[in-house]
Amino acid sequence: MRSIEGRNPEPRPKYIRTSVSGIWDKPSNLNNVETWANVPQIITKGAAWYAGIGTERSKGTKMISLSGNVVNSGVVEVPFGTTLRQIVFDIGGGIPGGKKLKALHFGGAWADPSPKASSTRHWILTR
Repeated sequence: MRSIEGRNPEPRPKYIRTSVSGIWDKPSNLNNVETWANVPQIITKGAAWYAGIGTERSKGTKMISLSGNVVNSGVVEVPFGTTLRQIVFDIGGGIPGGKKLKALHFGGAWADPSPKASSTRHWILTR
């Protein structure tokens, strides 16, 4: 929002609600591109279709970037409820050369390395 206003793109304090005081101190709604990308499909296929993707508590999909030492790297879209094991081994093709998984690193909000032992747990991607 600050960039749109021509100011330095610094984060706003969390206590300032953009729905009350957003761009140019007017009520504003700001969603990310991942959210807006779902709108045409929901309009075309209906809300029930979208609600059928994911889990009971986390509807929809999430974009995941697979990089590093995996067979199939790239960006994939997975439904919420997909386990990390499915992402790394089923979609990513596992570790090249049959090597063992040593650790996972999550970017963004997760941004915390996960030791190998954690990958055997049933981690599920949720909102």
